[in-house]
Amino acid sequence: MPYRALTIDQLDLSPFNARTDKRALTPSAIEAMATSLAAKGQIMPIVVHPMKGRKDKFGVFAGQRRYRAFKALIEAGRLPRDHPIDAMVREAETEGDLIALSTAENAIRWDLYPYETYAALARSRKRGSSIEEIAGIMGQDIDWVRRGVRLGMLPEPIFRAYAEDEITLECAKAFAATEDAQLQLHVFLKFKEQPRHLRTATTVRQMLKVGDRELTRLLHFVGEETYRAEGGRFELDMFADEEEHRGIVTDEGLLRDLASAKLDDLRRRIRARVGRELRFGAEPPMNDFNMIDRSLQIVPPLSPLSAEDVARHEQLLAEQAKLEDCARDLLGDDGEPLPGSEPAFAEIDARYGPNEAEIARIEDSRPIALPAGDIFATIDIDDDGATEIRYWWKDHKARAAADKSASKPPARRQPHNSFSIDRILSDGEAIAAPIGEPWHARTIAEHRAKDSYGLTQDGVQSLRSLRRAILRGQLLEDGDAAGTVARDYFVWGQLRMVLTRTASAAIGMKSLIAPDRDTPEARELIEATTMCRYENALLELAEWDCFTEGDLATAFRAYRALDEAQKDEALTLLACIPLERSLNADGYRIPLHDAVAAETSIHGPSSLREFEAFTPTAPFFALFSKDHRLELALPFVDRATVATWAKRKSAEQTQFLARVFVDQTADLLDGTDRDAGNWVHPILQFGPQDPARSGGAAAMQEAAE
Repeated sequence: MPYRALTIDQLDLSPFNARTDKRALTPSAIEAMATSLAAKGQIMPIVVHPMKGRKDKFGVFAGQRRYRAFKALIEAGRLPRDHPIDAMVREAETEGDLIALSTAENAIRWDLYPYETYAALARSRKRGSSIEEIAGIMGQDIDWVRRGVRLGMLPEPIFRAYAEDEITLECAKAFAATEDAQLQLHVFLKFKEQPRHLRTATTVRQMLKVGDRELTRLLHFVGEETYRAEGGRFELDMFADEEEHRGIVTDEGLLRDLASAKLDDLRRRIRARVGRELRFGAEPPMNDFNMIDRSLQIVPPLSPLSAEDVARHEQLLAEQAKLEDCARDLLGDDGEPLPGSEPAFAEIDARYGPNEAEIARIEDSRPIALPAGDIFATIDIDDDGATEIRYWWKDHKARAAADKSASKPPARRQPHNSFSIDRILSDGEAIAAPIGEPWHARTIAEHRAKDSYGLTQDGVQSLRSLRRAILRGQLLEDGDAAGTVARDYFVWGQLRMVLTRTASAAIGMKSLIAPDRDTPEARELIEATTMCRYENALLELAEWDCFTEGDLATAFRAYRALDEAQKDEALTLLACIPLERSLNADGYRIPLHDAVAAETSIHGPSSLREFEAFTPTAPFFALFSKDHRLELALPFVDRATVATWAKRKSAEQTQFLARVFVDQTADLLDGTDRDAGNWVHPILQFGPQDPARSGGAAAMQEAAE
């Protein structure tokens, strides 16, 4: 890139400069730059490009403030008009590249707002630069550029609201979940009508139906490939957490039509298996307590499949799952098929359709034997798109009429030992089954126990209790002898259920733990401290053989074989999982947490900072209102300085505060260095509080006096 000495008459501002905000171009800022140039000379060259159609004229696209300062000095007569200005000349760049280069140069400077970067990325993209080209010029990740372009492409009213701090960056990201500008603007108008406390990113996503549970369920039911093949569009939210994999169904009407057609086909197939006209209802029957009346459910026996059909059915299901995984691998980050993937998709479709038809044929070969009477069916679609068909008596009167009709013939009733359903119950299945559901696993197990061992129904349940008492006694005997079987079984069992979602019936004990999920904002704060070690330790624990081994008995023996240090680690983690989320605030305060914290050597704010259990970062301060943020700084920074912060944008305020409490900036009042370095917000502190440095309203009043 050639260097040249140019005069002020050869220079003009480039239309491709990334900076749109005039904060750095105020008279005072220009005068400060001019003073520096006059005293020290030019240190950094400006960056220019030849301007099309203007011979020997160059556009300044990086160094606008220096250009304006030189111009002010020359017009004031402090420098001659032919004063040489050092410049680097960018030759033959595309317009998109020039915008990207201007953005890259300005992005490293403290005074470039994020929204300016996003706007410049969008301008560069509109001028013809590809995402990959922009990323290469700026030295940034492609996904970062893609997200920035999407934000910069927001419709003008939404982008202006973000740039002027009327909506947060998170809200802007929520709007950018879709490229549909018409939908974005439609939702934005509704969003502005919401009360202030509801103008959140969550509200935006709800209005856009990002990750809408019903539509996602229908998409899984229909099949994403089928939906796309019919012209349906599905946009992945590029700003959502990967684990949530949220997206927007753009063609809702088409999806509902496809789902309705598939449901009609499913109803036709069920009626054929039942062998009569069967009514379908939207909801199961409800009892007087507005709960599903399980006593009216009918679980008809199915004729068994041949061994060949069972094996073929399992093989086809496994192959379908593999084909679906292959199809997902052919989609890009935006959820659209990758370039050149059409032949691969065609091959998948050629195998998927026939497989699906054969699966349906095998399932339809099993007749459904329903009793005579007024019966209807319901079809439930779960979150994965799988269907469950249930059969119900219309009401208790219909069931009683059927029972009365069945009792009229003089034929002897079938004995209990004729009761059977041709399937093997899995271990613990009867324990996990709901009580009182006819022909369910619990009922089947009870009848089999009665038939095999001659027990009454009370006898089955009584002996279950007796067997539990025997095991309890043995565990206590082991404990009296300094054994650890009960401890190991409890710790391993609870962790196994949490880490692998193993059913409590398979473990043989009830789950006592239902851990809370942290929000993305909370995880960001936690990751800024050493306290994220809990998540890391839990991930490492999940890799132990005792939690990955499929056979539970073998897995438990593997846990028993661990050394005591490993078992202590597991026990400690187990104790951490069910902790409640408390605060040192009315209604959220748990005094026992203060006592527990004290036992771990936490004594006051300084120990929290010493252990790096809390770091006052910019995202932390962003959780508070602007007024409260400024109050926090008053005990440590003079009021005049804080007053200047009040005029700055939220992102800058949070950065200033982070520097006060972490970097020990020059703005600190004399003698407050140590206090600022030990500061922890009162709402997070454990134990007795020190109101002198709380940074609350009292401190604000004291500073004002």
